[in-house]
Amino acid sequence: VTIHLPPLRERATDIPALVAHFAKKSCLPEGSAASFSGAAMELLKSYHWPGNVRELENAVLHAVSMCDRIVYPEHLPERIRQSSASGTVDAEPIFSPQADSPDYAEKFVTLAEMESNYAAKVLAHTGGNKQAAARILDIDRKTLGRILDRLEK
Repeated sequence: VTIHLPPLRERATDIPALVAHFAKKSCLPEGSAASFSGAAMELLKSYHWPGNVRELENAVLHAVSMCDRIVYPEHLPERIRQSSASGTVDAEPIFSPQADSPDYAEKFVTLAEMESNYAAKVLAHTGGNKQAAARILDIDRKTLGRILDRLEK
């Protein structure tokens, strides 16, 4: 028996249900699932998904780990934001005239802070299991420990 399952890009109507499933599977630290804004969901539905369902799952895990409770377009991987159906990007460009203003610079954190915060969210997702978190992050457990130590400083 052969079962033909069309690629995800041909099943855009399945994406909201899959996103909800993956968001629930990758719960926030307090145990609740993140919700996706309409704009974020539209970007997910318009993406071409060359990696199919596995790529969608990774994108959802990434977005949930970057958000507080609601996933907005800026929480999605850049490749998804860049390839929206309209060809436009919702995120404000980093290199723009207003980027020189002091207020604009305050929106950003250092790369090390972002890395530490992301590692902490993945660790919370694994229930504090450093080995599992390191596996998800594809780094050594000792490296994870050093990254997390930066949070305490």
